[in-house]
Amino acid sequence: MTQTVQFTSQRVVEVVPLVMGVIGARPHERRAAHMRVPQFRAMLYVNRCQDTFLSELADHVGISRPSLSKLIDGPADHRPVGRGACQGDRRRFSLCLTPKAEDELGAAYTRTQKF
Repeated sequence: MTQTVQFTSQRVVEVVPLVMGVIGARPHERRAAHMRVPQFRAMLYVNRCQDTFLSELADHVGISRPSLSKLIDGPADHRPVGRGACQGDRRRFSLCLTPKAEDELGAAYTRTQKF
């Protein structure tokens, strides 16, 4: 590994936790009141990777599949992620954002960018 790559990777490892701490400390300024940082990250990933699977999303967010299921199912009146049948395997399902979640994510993303 070159010195530049090593230096850059060390700075990223040092800075990212600080930035995430600031983002998580002031949730109402950037996200909807009910949206936590892990939900925001999960929704961004599902938006970017349409028809992703639960296991892929759990790996991205860094939590177990059962924990992720609870995180994305949320209250019955606010389920940000819809589940669809997987064409190749009836035991799997793909994930996609609900129209309401797409709107909320867009607004939250805009507020985050202004931060």
